[in-house]
Amino acid sequence: MKNFLILAALAILGSVLYFKFLAVPYGISSAAPLGDFDKLDSYLTQKLNLEKQPLQTLDLPGAEPSDRMFEYADTQQKYQIRETVILFTDKAGGLQGVSGAFVTPPAHDHQYRSKIQRFMRKYWDKVAGGIPVFTPTAFEREKKRLVGARADFVVGPVRGTWIKSNEALTLQFISLRRKEK
Repeated sequence: MKNFLILAALAILGSVLYFKFLAVPYGISSAAPLGDFDKLDSYLTQKLNLEKQPLQTLDLPGAEPSDRMFEYADTQQKYQIRETVILFTDKAGGLQGVSGAFVTPPAHDHQYRSKIQRFMRKYWDKVAGGIPVFTPTAFEREKKRLVGARADFVVGPVRGTWIKSNEALTLQFISLRRKEK
């Protein structure tokens, strides 16, 4: 009986420590499949210490004047390429999209080192329900042909694309699928 009580106490302590320090509070649920904007905003600004700036949404296809977009950047990053996370919300504050741009680690190094690299990888795993499966791809950017790899997923109302280019930049887009009118 004494061993059982000790084991139960350790299990409770472990659960408390996990949810207090290790569980990532994105607020993902069936009602908010991309997560809760306020929880993600708090995580990015307070836990990861990223700098937040509002952006204009007028140039985005389908964007309404009341939609909001915020960019989060690491002011202490170690790369020359600016790494960012962008959260896109509708007028009611519902999260409609998350995108990230970050340095692609070398092919032999599977560690995601920067704050933004690690966040986008963990976020992908949570929303997609697993690790990305990449396939080789070629694409064009600024009239230049690039080779890289691409992973896609669709889970319920959420879809995502992760593009790794051989030009050192990785892009991720995760959004709610818009209903056809």
